[in-house]
Amino acid sequence: MSVLIVPAAFAIILLIAFGLNWWVSNSKSYRAWALKEAQRERAERASRPGPPWADDPIAKSIEWTGTAAWGSDPSPNPKGAVVRIRSVSASRIEFQPGSARKWHATMLFLSAVGAILVYVATSSFTRALLAPLICMSLSVVVWLVRLVTGETLVFDKQLGMYWLGKSQPAPVVGAVSSGRLGRISDIYALQLVSTRRYVGDPRMGAGSETKEFPTYELNLVLQDGTRLSTVCLDDYGSIDHDAKILAAFLQRPLWKPR
Repeated sequence: MSVLIVPAAFAIILLIAFGLNWWVSNSKSYRAWALKEAQRERAERASRPGPPWADDPIAKSIEWTGTAAWGSDPSPNPKGAVVRIRSVSASRIEFQPGSARKWHATMLFLSAVGAILVYVATSSFTRALLAPLICMSLSVVVWLVRLVTGETLVFDKQLGMYWLGKSQPAPVVGAVSSGRLGRISDIYALQLVSTRRYVGDPRMGAGSETKEFPTYELNLVLQDGTRLSTVCLDDYGSIDHDAKILAAFLQRPLWKPR
């Protein structure tokens, strides 16, 4: 019987603590204090100096949400945009597909381990070569897929153009700048906003197994207020770092919510 005294006393203490916490959180004095704290926080936020672009007419006219309401790509980069910034020269900067070095290194490691295990188990050098052949074949497949599908987003100040693709396009003459091709002179500012990405289609309802994830989007803002999505990443630190580099390179302001 004495063995149950300690657990029972512990349970009673927990019940009393939960009861006190519930009573305090629902008391009038606590609610009044919470309301006062919320009002103080709002007043403090309102008194903070606004960003230097707060009175910009274009900044006031554009949306501050993501450019897409949904997406079906489960990757952390749902727009299929390039994800690694690289300074090629003083007049050229590129967003390139992320490196696959980790994948190739993993395949190399697995090929070596697999060859050793197969040789120890079978004492056959020929069979031991199967593991490296399979792993290296997977690496070649990944390399070919990236070669065919990977695209680079280029900003070239010497040409005065930006484009998304593997090869340099013809000069833009009279055309309206778009997400794939345009003039750097048309870029008014850069906009970095938080948004949501979806796996599945949220329009299908709760039964569609839709999953929602926070992400961040870097947009080009044109002179007419048009927003063009460039990069969308789940890692705010990475996209903020790249956005600052691009803004300094283009000598354009970087707009971010407070």
